[in-house]
Amino acid sequence: MQQPSITLTVQQGPQRGQRFSVSKDSIILGRVVGSDVVVTDSEVSRRHASITWERGQPVIRDLGSTNGTFVNGVRVTGAQALRDGDTIGLGKAQLGFQCPAVAGAYPTAVGPAPRPPAYAPPPAPPAEARKGPGGLSWMALGLLGAAVVVLLVVAAVGAYLYTQRGKKIAGGVPTVVINSPASGSQVPVGQEVIVQVTATDPKGVTRVELLVNGVLYHSDVSPNPQGQSPFISRQSWRASAPGTYTLMLKAYNAAGGVSQPEAITVNVTGATTPGPGEVTSTLAPGTPTATGTPVVVTGTPPPTPTGCTLDAAFVADVTVPDGTVFSPGTQVDKIWRIRNSGSCPWESGYTWVFVSGDQMGAAPSQAVPATAAGANVDIGVTMYAPSAPGTYTGHWRMKSPDGQVFGQTCSVQIVVPALATATPTPTETPTATPTQPPPPSSVIEFTVDDDTITAGNCTTLRVHIENVQTATLSGAEYANSGVTGPHWSGSTCPASTTTYTLHVVKLDSSTEDKTVTVNVTPAGPTVVYDFMDHMCDANWTSGAGSLPCPGGTGDNEGFVIAVGGMELEDGSTWPKALETHPQWVNDGWIQGKYHLPSPIQAGDRFVAKVGFLKNAAAGNVRFMVTAGTNGGSTAWTQVKPYNNSLVDVSFEFPSIFVGSSYVSLRLLANGSPSQDWAVWVEPRIERP
Repeated sequence: MQQPSITLTVQQGPQRGQRFSVSKDSIILGRVVGSDVVVTDSEVSRRHASITWERGQPVIRDLGSTNGTFVNGVRVTGAQALRDGDTIGLGKAQLGFQCPAVAGAYPTAVGPAPRPPAYAPPPAPPAEARKGPGGLSWMALGLLGAAVVVLLVVAAVGAYLYTQRGKKIAGGVPTVVINSPASGSQVPVGQEVIVQVTATDPKGVTRVELLVNGVLYHSDVSPNPQGQSPFISRQSWRASAPGTYTLMLKAYNAAGGVSQPEAITVNVTGATTPGPGEVTSTLAPGTPTATGTPVVVTGTPPPTPTGCTLDAAFVADVTVPDGTVFSPGTQVDKIWRIRNSGSCPWESGYTWVFVSGDQMGAAPSQAVPATAAGANVDIGVTMYAPSAPGTYTGHWRMKSPDGQVFGQTCSVQIVVPALATATPTPTETPTATPTQPPPPSSVIEFTVDDDTITAGNCTTLRVHIENVQTATLSGAEYANSGVTGPHWSGSTCPASTTTYTLHVVKLDSSTEDKTVTVNVTPAGPTVVYDFMDHMCDANWTSGAGSLPCPGGTGDNEGFVIAVGGMELEDGSTWPKALETHPQWVNDGWIQGKYHLPSPIQAGDRFVAKVGFLKNAAAGNVRFMVTAGTNGGSTAWTQVKPYNNSLVDVSFEFPSIFVGSSYVSLRLLANGSPSQDWAVWVEPRIERP
């Protein structure tokens, strides 16, 4: 069902003036791209809060954020209904909540619907009145006595409630929100289900119980005896037979209070079949293959910016099944058969990359042929059996052109046997020679947290070594640097793509090298000034005088507003866009004069796109960027009619503007201002 539109306007914070209009059953507010409302504030969590429609009423919940969610300055501890005009606080940002559908209505408590009144039998038919003392009927005397009893009971109940009024306030209970799986989810029998719950209570939550069909299945206890809030519980459940199961969650606080139960249903179908999220026989050693890796029922592969889904699934070992024996130094040609189980086609730039374990001399990545969604592809990697005996395992995954590692982790496992030694010829008088036990097997693991970074950023190298003599690390800032075990980590900030080598001397004096490669992409230009972020720091004027910021779309004197997310004439939408409308007169104008925090430097560039909002067919304006001591000299100008396309603006400030601290965005109507809904998209100053 289409829900009423909700508008959130940023009133405080870096995005001040930006508006978000959303019509959905559930709205996610957070810092991560992909949220319905993206708030660019480091104090805002990735998935910070949600707004859902419940019984015709918008309700906000905190999703276990680090710094909390506030409504009108009060922290949200459970389900909080919203009304038109409320203020929502996330980190340093303040958002105004507008929803005309609930304007003027006080929110009601969010909870179960009230029970219907209990059934009462109809009154008995009246009996013939009989007279009592003084001429009153016995029925009248009975009614009088009943009234006295009722008054006494009401007085007693009132007195009890009065004495208990303080206890009622102190008797709060926790609030429980089931994050996953969604109610009605379907899962095959035997598949492990992860039930994730967020429980909150000012007194602290001490435990969360999971009941299956009314029977206690598991209890998750807080490590803090006083409890914690929020308490995020992840409990595992697996059904042994098909059917519909009711999973009920209850939380307890430190005062012994228990929450209202929250419940979902899970439909369990027939036997498990391997899927993209499960582990096959080629996964990491020690991982059970009969039941697969635990997955959240509602989990899906990550979406790409174009809306399709990246995923990959193991099909078969074409060569070198796990446990194949190779002599030391032998070439190993491993081929996996992989299915493109997502909806994105794999085109140029997709690679098969080493992620952990034993690399065995293989290249860190291998190009993958173009593969349509749903098709299979054979991927081969050449490696070499190490010189020392032992079992070696390497783990590989798919990687997209933009650096996203995705899909099922597949492995190659080989065994290098110990070389047979010649038996000495016995002499006539053999002497027993004591044999030394073989040294314990070495453990050597070398990984990197992020193998692709932008120049100027850092990542972490990690080493796990056991039963070795020495280990040294080379690459970038490490020059044969000693590494101590069993666990070591170190930061690295390479300026260019760098391969790091871990050289290990084992207990038997044999050596082994492991490598990881950190790919470094060049850093782009730095944005030194964002005109959208400082929209209302500018002095906005028109031929009618000073203008407010943000203005109103019906202001005949001209106006400036943020229109991020609105469709432009070419059909695109942008998170940062600024609409400037001239004064409503022929050849009217509007100007925003910005005072830069630091002067323009040589090489600084102005970058933006300009155009119109969708359907502004009569629009025709002159865009101008001016600068100088008073911000009045033209640095760039162009006439733009409405033509279903945007104009890219990118120019280096001429030398006459170097040292200037003023830049103005100016707009002039060419004749009539009708439909001059002119837009500046992401206007900014970049520095190389």
